[in-house]
Amino acid sequence: MRDAAGVLEGLGLGPAVVWGRGSGEDVAYGLAARRPDLVRAVVELPRGHRARAEDPEGFGAAVREFLAGV
Repeated sequence: MRDAAGVLEGLGLGPAVVWGRGSGEDVAYGLAARRPDLVRAVVELPRGHRARAEDPEGFGAAVREFLAGV
């Protein structure tokens, strides 16, 4: 979590929308709990969701659509 906070601070970003899969979810929620000044929202993907390498444009479009509503 310190690494994630350091990246956001180092780049002058935040509050940010963060997400993770697997253990990355723990990092995203931990960062939100410990550093709410850096986190605008945590995105939780449904279990079994996979970013499809064969359709990166479609995945990117879905993420942009979601973020537009945050």
